[in-house]
Amino acid sequence: MLLFTLSGNMVSGLLLQFFGVIGLCYVSGCIYPISAFPMAVQQLAAWLPTGIARHYLSTAFSDASAWGSLGGLMLYTLAFLALALLVRVRKTTGIER
Repeated sequence: MLLFTLSGNMVSGLLLQFFGVIGLCYVSGCIYPISAFPMAVQQLAAWLPTGIARHYLSTAFSDASAWGSLGGLMLYTLAFLALALLVRVRKTTGIER
């Protein structure tokens, strides 16, 4: 929602979301094994939203506790929704810098 709010029109929003998600999924180990990346990328992937979602799914299927990952996903969700709301309010009220 934030990416569509930031974009100027529907096509650019769709392309921004598509390429952003593909890039995040690749770096987070959803498309390519995370163990093949350098340690710095592996540590960064653990903090990205797609990396947290991948960890949440892997722990949910292995009967391990996934509350930390779920909390991280909820924090990202709230932060992105708040930013989208802020951008939307600034665009509709015409407050520009």
